[in-house]
Amino acid sequence: YRKGDKSMTLKQCEHLYYGFAFQDNFKNFRYKSLTDSIAKYEKNEDKLDPKNILKQLEFRNQILEKSPFDVNHIWGKINNLDLLKRQNEINICFNQLDIMHNVVRNSGDGLTKETAYYINNVQFEWFLINLLDLKATKNPMVQDGYLLYAKTKLPVHFRIQLAVAHEWMVNEF
Repeated sequence: YRKGDKSMTLKQCEHLYYGFAFQDNFKNFRYKSLTDSIAKYEKNEDKLDPKNILKQLEFRNQILEKSPFDVNHIWGKINNLDLLKRQNEINICFNQLDIMHNVVRNSGDGLTKETAYYINNVQFEWFLINLLDLKATKNPMVQDGYLLYAKTKLPVHFRIQLAVAHEWMVNEF
């Protein structure tokens, strides 16, 4: 996966994507200091200086080493690599996104709670919502134990694996 190897079977990809959250060292959203460091370089007046871009990339790689399915940092890495004209590495990142996309799209059709898309982090939920060109609000309402967002003409359901409790929660769009 880290090399963007698309020769893995769907079953291998599913095992990797869903199984990752059950590892003892799994840490999702626990990289504030690294994220703050990236933001510092992004706001720098010399933010397009290759040295600043390389520092951002270094911090993103540290995050992705521990949280390889962090969609926001994969996209940030793609942007950094694009500025550095490193197309081969960009292709690896797109392959990683494609692997995650295929796993999630294969998990269900999202049309009902029973056939919801299974994801392992909220970032990927938003990534898929944007990919599917759905409109959702950022402030969910709780109803019958589920988080409900503004519905589109055709609601799309997500079932999120919460890493801490290793339970599932359904979000409906």
